[in-house]
Amino acid sequence: MKHINKNIYSIGSLRVYNIINPPNEPTYYPAKNIQHAHTLINSLAISQLLDSNIDSNVFGLEIMDKDGEWMEWESEDGYTIKDIEDIENIKI
Repeated sequence: MKHINKNIYSIGSLRVYNIINPPNEPTYYPAKNIQHAHTLINSLAISQLLDSNIDSNVFGLEIMDKDGEWMEWESEDGYTIKDIEDIENIKI
């Protein structure tokens, strides 16, 4: 598994995960905010469509909780990053 230095993160930090050809291990990318995460996921997905070695992929967004553990991010309305089509209209 590829690890990001946990010491650079604090409560509320965000990271995008990408699993290429599951059940492979995820790769993590830090995200500045929800918009950045959304853009990052879309960019990675588009570039991976062109790679014939990639049969499937999984993306998601995690947030660091008060205990220093990563958990799936959800908006105030209970949406995950996968549910968001129109980032402008989501309450975060």
